[in-house]
Amino acid sequence: TVYNTVVIKGEHAVFVPNAFTPDFDGVNDGFHPNGFGVADIGYEFYIFDRWGEKIFESNIKFEPWYGDYKNKLVPVGVYAWRLIYKDLNGKIHKLTGHVTVTK
Repeated sequence: TVYNTVVIKGEHAVFVPNAFTPDFDGVNDGFHPNGFGVADIGYEFYIFDRWGEKIFESNIKFEPWYGDYKNKLVPVGVYAWRLIYKDLNGKIHKLTGHVTVTK
């Protein structure tokens, strides 16, 4: 007989869409990452316009951006995003990408 300790670490996965329509029709109105195995602390999500100005920031896991900046809807176009999060094992992940705002 052989005994061995097996440690199973939590898995994680994050999906970030590449387009959304903030037209308030109840379908696809907000933009946010989604997934599982993401810790509640250590979460940072940013949106930038094409000149690099930060137009959205959230430390609340999976909080959506509704395509607004200074209480106005942003123009149709492509915006950059950056996501920093910890998985349930404490490892930090950094992702970047872009999202298209359509109407």
